[in-house]
Amino acid sequence: MFGEGILPVCIIIILFFRKIYIGIVASISLIVSTIIVQSLKRTIFSDVLRPKAYLKDVPDLYYIENIEIYSLHSFPSGHSSGAFTLFMVLAYFAKNKFVQLFCFIMAFMVTLSRIYMMQHFFIDTYFGAAIGVLITALVIYYFENHSNLKNKPFANKPIYKLNS
Repeated sequence: MFGEGILPVCIIIILFFRKIYIGIVASISLIVSTIIVQSLKRTIFSDVLRPKAYLKDVPDLYYIENIEIYSLHSFPSGHSSGAFTLFMVLAYFAKNKFVQLFCFIMAFMVTLSRIYMMQHFFIDTYFGAAIGVLITALVIYYFENHSNLKNKPFANKPIYKLNS
């Protein structure tokens, strides 16, 4: 996901350097959505073909060079789920309308890239994004309304200021 998970981890580390609370919300959102998506991919939808395998008899399909195209585990899209999870957390805590729009556009571009690279069908990215949005909304709702974590003094500090 996003380069096999490197980019989301970097984003979450940066969030911990902004506020521990935001880093925790982002981490839990990403972990839960990833577990759900990967569980669905490996169990219920394990035999769902990706575009290259599904369209193998269609001549002259365009493939981008030097990109490994997979055959199975197409539904739902983990990249789309991860992108919408992280960018939704960023948009929620940003509060700035321009930043929120930028976050949506970036998440949408990730989903488009998955279709363009022939890794997923539209429905794969749609449901991946929906899972990311739903799980993130639930996690944010829980932490904002039913958890006292945001009221803890350490939670509103950057991780590097824990001792002060």
